[in-house]
Amino acid sequence: MNYTLSTTLFIVVSLSIVIMCENKLYAFDYLEHSYFTDTACHRAQTLLAAHIKANPQDVSLKSRYLAMGIFCPTSWKPQYCQDDEKLITGSVHDLDEPPLESKDVSLTLGDYSALPDHFARFGPVKNLPLAGEEGLLDWTAKWMTMRKARGVGGVVEDVAEDACETNDLPNWEHIEEDINLYLKRAANTPAAVPEALLSPLSRAPVPRGPSDPAGAYSFDNPHYLDLVLRNHNHFGVQAYSSWLGFHGAGIEISGRTCEETIALDDWRLRRMAKRIPGFEEIDFDELPEDERASKACALLGEVVRERLRAWQANADSALIAPVKEELELLLHDEGATGPDATSSPIEPSRALLAGRLLAATSSSVMGLVFEGSGLHFLQDGLAAGHMRTIRTRGGLQEARYDHDLDNRHGVVAIFRTRAGEFPLVAFGDSFLLGPQSEEAPEVCDGFESLLVHGEQPDKNKVSMCLIQHQRGLLAASSMASLLDWALGGTLYGVQSGDEVVQAAASESDLKSGVCDGLSDVQKFICVNLPSRATFVAGEELPVGVYGDVMHQGSLPVPPPPFSYEALSTRIGFDIQGRAPQVNVSFTLLSELDDLANWLTSYRVGLTTSLGEGVAQQGFMDFTYSFHWRWAARFLIDGGMSTYAGFRDFDSDAQFFTGVSPVMGLTVLPEGWIKIPLEISFSYRLPVNVFVARQGFFKRPVLDGHWVYVGFGLAFMQ
Repeated sequence: MNYTLSTTLFIVVSLSIVIMCENKLYAFDYLEHSYFTDTACHRAQTLLAAHIKANPQDVSLKSRYLAMGIFCPTSWKPQYCQDDEKLITGSVHDLDEPPLESKDVSLTLGDYSALPDHFARFGPVKNLPLAGEEGLLDWTAKWMTMRKARGVGGVVEDVAEDACETNDLPNWEHIEEDINLYLKRAANTPAAVPEALLSPLSRAPVPRGPSDPAGAYSFDNPHYLDLVLRNHNHFGVQAYSSWLGFHGAGIEISGRTCEETIALDDWRLRRMAKRIPGFEEIDFDELPEDERASKACALLGEVVRERLRAWQANADSALIAPVKEELELLLHDEGATGPDATSSPIEPSRALLAGRLLAATSSSVMGLVFEGSGLHFLQDGLAAGHMRTIRTRGGLQEARYDHDLDNRHGVVAIFRTRAGEFPLVAFGDSFLLGPQSEEAPEVCDGFESLLVHGEQPDKNKVSMCLIQHQRGLLAASSMASLLDWALGGTLYGVQSGDEVVQAAASESDLKSGVCDGLSDVQKFICVNLPSRATFVAGEELPVGVYGDVMHQGSLPVPPPPFSYEALSTRIGFDIQGRAPQVNVSFTLLSELDDLANWLTSYRVGLTTSLGEGVAQQGFMDFTYSFHWRWAARFLIDGGMSTYAGFRDFDSDAQFFTGVSPVMGLTVLPEGWIKIPLEISFSYRLPVNVFVARQGFFKRPVLDGHWVYVGFGLAFMQ
């Protein structure tokens, strides 16, 4: 019997792991989001440098640029990943050694863009209920005040480091050249794909590139699969709406005072204060609300100052140059002492400017967390599999099927900005960083070269040109969003001097040159920032219905706490050979921590013996358990049960009650298969506390060693 149970357990667990790891999906790619956001961040800084020179008195612009300095790559390398490591580094936290030597991940804005597939909490922010719970902003405060110069550790690093651990990495130089060529050609307006090349008969299949290790992510972050089941806000018009909500929130947070938005709890503030001299003795939870917010912002300002010092030490000089004077002002140490001290008292007017700049930079840091996260949804909206897949129809399996086919074969879509409508052929997740086709040239020299009169264009060349075009479009639109955030938002029009040029709302307005007469940065935003969701041709809304005036958006509603309801039956075997037991139970299981790595459950059950004679018994039990998620649907269980019932029915039935420690393993394979099953294996050690006519704790106290195998239905709520 023991051998049979062990064999059954091994087979079920092994098959479940195989199902999860072998599930080939073209889905939710971390590396694509990370790369396109980081290259956009770096390029946006380059464009902003000239804009800052033309607007030297714009403190808000400089504060946002300084915040970008902390999150954007400190320098840009041709190789994004190499030898399973991400080479690009940022200044959110320090590393002891370069990534290839330390084997640690340096977080950049690209990671913030990729993480919304893995986490759905982004706060806390005061007066922003949909981001009121602790999440990415709170974790950022932790990362910025880490004591040791190493990777951030935990779930985030586990997820991030897997992105580069693949054998299918692209030729990064080719990707870079594709983006450069697009930006050069589309300097004034996005390029439109000629009608003759939109036909599905004119292109060949595109090769697949690196893809997310869904199986590994289910172990790195067990909450990952929960969010996959509830990710409708990553698709279609909802993806655009989600980006607009994050974009607007990022702009608003950056434009407000830190005191109006900071909501870090007392525990986090105390942890941060241990690193910053002058704040260690503050008891934040005893302060009045206004004073508490003021002290918290002062603390955050010092943390930001420290991160700017790291950026100044590591970043390229070209990135430092636009705000060199501001950095010298912010990093001026008036209180320095000792034989090597070179500081001097700062003038009151400059001290006031420094305080204003530091406060604005602190707000910009908080705002950039939301802007960076929002880029995930902007990029999702430009991937084929997210455009017309109806995420809520037919369940996860049908959505994956639709999503994967559109990503692979491409769809004709309409990209619209204030400059007009631009058709393209969009591919999607896992194909945007694919390798060059052997039959296609390494560089696409423009769509015009494909349209030779009287000849059919080469299908492989067409496909590669379309992919290269989409890569450039992704980078340009991400840049436009970051630039729009840096300029304080152009949601209600494009700022042009002291006037506001309203967004176009009709074709006649588009033809009038709505983006003319703007600065280079403003024009780039005008022609590359999508003014509505990118729709598949034939599904887009008419201009007169939707319009092109961009309004404030709303953050997506976060998913409800992870929970299950299960109805199951279990059969138990006593190692000592007594009659088996059968149990029917109902379980309520819910998350305990923010990432649902720990769960708790309440279980009520009825159990009866299958045998006859003095061993026959029936009892009710109530169990409270803790569950650690080893993987998305594998739970390691441990808890305590109380039970009460009657035994010895055929002679002289008597009441008994006791307690029992319980431990085991539960498998909840919803998301892998269509049937919402629960499969469990557990060990129960009943301890009889009281038996009628025998009293309390009379021998035998231990009532056997029971092993249970359970099956049931478990419905995710």
